[in-house]
Amino acid sequence: MSSVNTTNPDGIFGLNVGVAYKLYLDDLGWFVKPEISYSQEGYLYQRLDYLNFPVALGFDFTDDFNTHIGFQYGLLVGGFDNPEETFYNYNLAFIVGFEFYPVDYLDVGLR
Repeated sequence: MSSVNTTNPDGIFGLNVGVAYKLYLDDLGWFVKPEISYSQEGYLYQRLDYLNFPVALGFDFTDDFNTHIGFQYGLLVGGFDNPEETFYNYNLAFIVGFEFYPVDYLDVGLR
C-alpha cells in the first residue's frame, strides 16, 4: 500500500488464511491451483480486509518442490473508515511463487 504523505509508510502484520486445491492437468506435473483466502493488509493504523481469489498455473519439479504463476482478484470487504471515500473496492495482482513440502501435510512457500 502506498501513501501520498510519506515515501516510506510503515507496514503492519495481519492475518492471512485460506484454502487451496491443486488440480493436476496431466501426469507430467502441470497443475492449476484455485484458492480463496482472507487477508489483512495495510500500513500504520489503517488495516484493510480483503477476500482474495488467486488462480495459479504451476509445475511440480519434484514431489517436494513446485513453482507457480498466475493472477489474483482481491475484493475489499472491510477495514476502511469511510466507505464513501473508498475509490477502489478491488485489486488485481500478478503472482509468482514457489512451495516446498518438508513433511507430509505441511506446505511452506513464498509468493
